[in-house]
Amino acid sequence: MHCNLVYTHWPKCVAAIAGCLLLAHLLELHSTFSGTYERQLEGEEPSVAVQLEEQPSEPIPTLEDIAFDGSWKEVDRVEFNRMYHDKLRACKVGSDGCARNEGKLVLLAIGTFKSVLDGANQGEAIWSDSFMDSVHALGYSMLIPDNEEELYTMWREYHDQVELIVWNRVRDCQNLSADNTCVQSDPDIPLAPPNATHLNIPLWCVAQVTILCFASTARFGTEFNDTFVSHPHRKIFNLHFWNSPDHPYGSPFTLSPEDYSTWTPPAHGRDNYYLGYSLERTCTKVPYVAHPSRPRQAYVYAKYLRFFDEKNYILRNTTEDDSSEAFAKSNFFQDLSANANMTFVAKMHHNEGSSLDGPPRGIVELSNSMHNRTAFQYAVSNSRVLVGVGNPALSPTPWEALCLGVPFVNAILGWDGADPDDRSRWSAQQEGVLFLGVGEPFVYNVKIGDRLGLEAAIRKALDTPIDRFIPPQMKMTALIERTRKLVETDWRPVAREQLLRIAAERRV
Repeated sequence: MHCNLVYTHWPKCVAAIAGCLLLAHLLELHSTFSGTYERQLEGEEPSVAVQLEEQPSEPIPTLEDIAFDGSWKEVDRVEFNRMYHDKLRACKVGSDGCARNEGKLVLLAIGTFKSVLDGANQGEAIWSDSFMDSVHALGYSMLIPDNEEELYTMWREYHDQVELIVWNRVRDCQNLSADNTCVQSDPDIPLAPPNATHLNIPLWCVAQVTILCFASTARFGTEFNDTFVSHPHRKIFNLHFWNSPDHPYGSPFTLSPEDYSTWTPPAHGRDNYYLGYSLERTCTKVPYVAHPSRPRQAYVYAKYLRFFDEKNYILRNTTEDDSSEAFAKSNFFQDLSANANMTFVAKMHHNEGSSLDGPPRGIVELSNSMHNRTAFQYAVSNSRVLVGVGNPALSPTPWEALCLGVPFVNAILGWDGADPDDRSRWSAQQEGVLFLGVGEPFVYNVKIGDRLGLEAAIRKALDTPIDRFIPPQMKMTALIERTRKLVETDWRPVAREQLLRIAAERRV
């Protein structure tokens, strides 16, 4: 029908147009359903003929994303363990809901893991917290025993699911042997499961034979029957903060927070397993404060009041009177505050046997809330420099300050008198930043007793802003990979090598 848009024909035109539109829509639907049916006959997967607008899918979280979510630790130890008990038991019976690695267990048998759930902020807890993040990112289950008896109970139930035990009482294996709970097994025979009288935890037995009972060849025979190697995935490591080995198997089974192999001269723990830690999850949650918005404030980092009264105190001149108390009571901070128009702040514990009544004059002591880690982070982030006083050693706080965009004054405690500029001969409060080679404007190294050098470093740091600084090995992704290697490596060849080395050393 031809439609002239004349008033008298208007109703007919509207009806015709509506009919045309309806017919076109029906033809379109017919074509769609026909095409779908034909594709199905040809073997293609059926598709929905009429689809709503496609919604964007949720992005798949990365391992780093998973590690950065700390909400799963906002429970007490009992609830934490209950959550993982449920997962482990479901995986053990073959539940369809068992995600990748959930049926594999990492036992965390050191007290600092408990303190993480309590909100502790000492260095060992910060390291433990970071390790838990990496284990969680990889999907492994974790349990935190309250004591050794609970550890033994967990081992008995989950011995065939345990991938790793982190424990700092490894050398107590002689007590287990005395209680008839540790047995020797031939490495060619599969390790027996625990029973009513024997735990059969491999490394403890090995430690008993090779370290403590080497002379008892009549009982154990002349060969070193390393029961540890009878199962490639059962591993007991020790989390040890200092630069030395602390495990019956020595360095390869001692986990360290710093890469001691990079230190010069090589540290005693240079062959320790470098696990390390990352502060990225927590420090990046604290907003970066632009330099002009920060007060002219320096945070003096002294965990305990007695650190102002010790031989490593940064203001103590080693060539003068040996009385460190005199240096602690000097007017250095008071005078510099006035001359540089700045403020020194600090917070420390007082109940540690110090002869001092309070911090040196010129340091404003903050409230007790600074013992809370978040409050501490905000106080540091609003400062222009973190000043080390000589202790504590190896603390994570200098790294945290750098992550917050705050430079650090590192106290140099020792050097070669004949060549005082030879950095390879230096010892420092934070040797991790020293031997990584981090220099100004991020780190200012000042020898103890050098008051002019300390003043110059503080003045320079006050007026020299830095961005956040996180070294590559302290990124969460790097920690996750080191944790993956720790859990997934077959450590049997290393265990055999260590056993032979220890035996040879004992024979000499």
